[in-house]
Amino acid sequence: MAMSNYKSFYPEYIKKSMPELSLEDIICKLEPLRKEGAIVLRFEIRCTDDFTVLDVVDNYTDVIGTEIYCRECEKDIYIAEENIYPKYFINDQYCKYLKKKSKTEQLLAHN
Repeated sequence: MAMSNYKSFYPEYIKKSMPELSLEDIICKLEPLRKEGAIVLRFEIRCTDDFTVLDVVDNYTDVIGTEIYCRECEKDIYIAEENIYPKYFINDQYCKYLKKKSKTEQLLAHN
């Protein structure tokens, strides 16, 4: 996945590909990549009425209990835990590293 054109992903995406793993297991397995800086965990803030992304933040606790205006619904949305969706963003340098590594492995495999 990281070597494709994806720039970000949801843990639920991996869950669909690997149903034997729980979301908790997936997040635990992603943690070393996050600590290395290969991926960055951010949080989408979504409208509960139409799921429009209202904002993307580094620390969701900063917006819990506040209101954010939804342009689609044309109203202020009170932000609670159900508005928060974790999303991982893939570091561009890590993508380049994986592409280079993949090309090198392919070249070595053909020799």
